[in-house]
Amino acid sequence: MRRLRTVWVALTSLVVAFLAVFLDQWSKSWAIANLVEKESKPLVGDFFSLRLIFNSGAAFSLGENATWIFTVISAAVVVAVLWLLVTGKVQSFWIGIILGFIVGGAIGNLLDRLELIDRGLPKHGVGHGHVIDFLDYNGWFVGNVADIWVVLGVIFLAGYMLAVGDRPKEEDKGKEKLHKQSDSVSNNATHAGSTNVHEDTADATIDHEPHE
Repeated sequence: MRRLRTVWVALTSLVVAFLAVFLDQWSKSWAIANLVEKESKPLVGDFFSLRLIFNSGAAFSLGENATWIFTVISAAVVVAVLWLLVTGKVQSFWIGIILGFIVGGAIGNLLDRLELIDRGLPKHGVGHGHVIDFLDYNGWFVGNVADIWVVLGVIFLAGYMLAVGDRPKEEDKGKEKLHKQSDSVSNNATHAGSTNVHEDTADATIDHEPHE
């Protein structure tokens, strides 16, 4: 039963990750085809606009000029999540879905850094590719759909952990229930034994009463 659940949780997570990667890569292809590099197109005033840039750093254009470090980190995240899923460490469908968001976002940007998708852009070498960013948040930072998946995944994971952190585990509840049942059986057996002793004593008293 546990093995079957492991398979279904892993498949659910991988489907979510696939959809996340697909939407990210499609949106990046759209941005390259329809936007001019560094030219801003306001959507919600100056607060949110479209502005195409090629980022060598981390999410939201942070940490530029350290591309290989973020490539290694992204690859490590993907491998770690896949290991958790394959080895059955994750048994919750909700956690599986959340991890799907995170690993999908990580893979989306990892594909850019490894330059595995040919979009006719200048090559910088495997592991040093630039991530395609085009979502400008009031000039504070520029991100992409993959970044959104990662951030949502982290937020959902934190919320889930807070929501279920105080709940007893199913295993603990099962042990507690079994313990209560065992105590109940033991008490019933003790009560029954005590009743039989009283009945035997009463019978013995009646048998030994003098007859007139």
